[in-house]
Amino acid sequence: MEVVKNIDKKVSAIQNAETAILSINSQLGKDYFGPETMAMLSELKVDLAEIRYAQQELAENN
Repeated sequence: MEVVKNIDKKVSAIQNAETAILSINSQLGKDYFGPETMAMLSELKVDLAEIRYAQQELAENN
């Protein structure tokens, strides 16, 4: 399994993207980026959390 690095930075970048999307939608007065986009970003954060957990488990068991 390949080690994923900088998970915290990746999560932070996703959170910044979410904030930017909400700001753009607000400025445009419509959902230019729909709920599907926000859902995908949330899924990415969950995936990264699962990867972090799996990597910690592997590190502890080795």
